[in-house]
Amino acid sequence: MHLAENDPFAHYLQEQAGTDAAHFRSAGRQSKYSGSTLHFPALGQDGNAVGRSKSRRRPDATALIAHEEAFLKKVPAATPGIPRLRSSYASDRVRALAFDFFRGAVPAKDDWATAGNVLSLWVNSNFTVDVEDLAVLASFISCCRRELPAKLREL
Repeated sequence: MHLAENDPFAHYLQEQAGTDAAHFRSAGRQSKYSGSTLHFPALGQDGNAVGRSKSRRRPDATALIAHEEAFLKKVPAATPGIPRLRSSYASDRVRALAFDFFRGAVPAKDDWATAGNVLSLWVNSNFTVDVEDLAVLASFISCCRRELPAKLREL
């Protein structure tokens, strides 16, 4: 991605990094679902990472960033494993998020135990719902009513 010195997105990245330097190092990653993602580190005064910005350019990819932003705005503060949304940026050619930086290694894609530990922290065990009130059950019953046992059809 080419960024001119006077580009508004370059100014956004400078603001996130706390610098007026026009040079940024980005780490790109190609996703089979949403095009390339560029990650820009935000460094503190001591040179250590304090946050990062993630940007995407293609329309399907910017929609994914918008979805991510909506999620991060709704999730309760201090939810384990969820970064704090520092800011966001949108223009007609790029959409970006800036969030806190977490030190450490990224779990492997088949490390289900780590994912399970984080996801279980998000479960609200004080919330209950009757099974017949679940939308997924209503959808299942409506599409398969004739094949279901009578007890399930009665729900």
